[in-house]
Amino acid sequence: IRTGLAEPLILNAETLPARASSTFQPAFVGNSVGRPGREMRTHKDQDVEILNLGAGDLTLDKLQAGVDAIADFDPDIVFALGDCNLFSDLVAGAYPVLCWPLTQSEPICAAHASFYRSETRPDDKLDHKKLKRAAPVRIKQDFDIDTLPPKMAEISRAELKLPDDAYVYALVGTRIAHELSPSFQDALARILGANDKTCALIVGTNKLDLTPNLAAQLGQLRLLPFAADLRAVLATCDAFLNPPRQGGGNGAYMAVAENLPILTLDDCDVQMTIRQDAAVKTLEDLEALATDMARNPDLQADYRARSARQLESYNNGDAAIRCILRHSEATRRVFADRTIDQRDAA
Repeated sequence: IRTGLAEPLILNAETLPARASSTFQPAFVGNSVGRPGREMRTHKDQDVEILNLGAGDLTLDKLQAGVDAIADFDPDIVFALGDCNLFSDLVAGAYPVLCWPLTQSEPICAAHASFYRSETRPDDKLDHKKLKRAAPVRIKQDFDIDTLPPKMAEISRAELKLPDDAYVYALVGTRIAHELSPSFQDALARILGANDKTCALIVGTNKLDLTPNLAAQLGQLRLLPFAADLRAVLATCDAFLNPPRQGGGNGAYMAVAENLPILTLDDCDVQMTIRQDAAVKTLEDLEALATDMARNPDLQADYRARSARQLESYNNGDAAIRCILRHSEATRRVFADRTIDQRDAA
């Protein structure tokens, strides 16, 4: 970014493979923007230049092209999106780098500063002394940005084979079949067993290895292997139920947009996304919350209001930009101080 966001260059490294090497999730892995090269796009009446390096695995030529593009642009600061960004690491010796991780995990990066979204500051797990590099300054992310995809259509419950009078829990994920542990499946079985007017819509698979307890509630389960318009599917549901796992943040993000109660444990990407004091500590607490949610209108209203407040915070783009600018300036000062220290040490 040059001159305080006035002139940005977006470097789209596109390091996903050009085509899927397995059938795990081909629609996700194989997506590509198309031809490499420069293009101009307009966002809110401002022209933004994007350099697409083209699909395919990382190569030395691709890394060199990215580094050359950054050097030619000569930015005031490099804004590294993602938990592992080789291009920003390669230029961290020449430019200040601010990392914006996409998960709650500690980013593997050479950034000078890094955001975190958990309620408490994460511990540094990397041995930065062995890396011969100072750890990034951790900055609490005090802003959100609306990057929600549009809802393309309306989907009826009948299309999803969901009863009109059911209270529907949505469970979403590209790895959901592997994330529903036996202990969680048994908890879900008790949630459904407590109320025959409840139903669980599991999005992301058409096959599950069910525990005997959950198999006994098979009539209250619906499986949807893939949803091109996840927001439209979530709009038919009553609550977003997140199993114990690290991921799930994108699904929760869209569920917030559909004003659903978010039922989750803390210390995960979903809790990081909703940023409400709503997460519970144990699976037993999650089971109790989900069970009560289906039969308690006041609790439903409370949790919907929390999602509405969170959605409102996403839409405050001006405040987000002010925060990013402030933290960018702080990152530049960290970079300058460390550069001076390195010169003095030499």
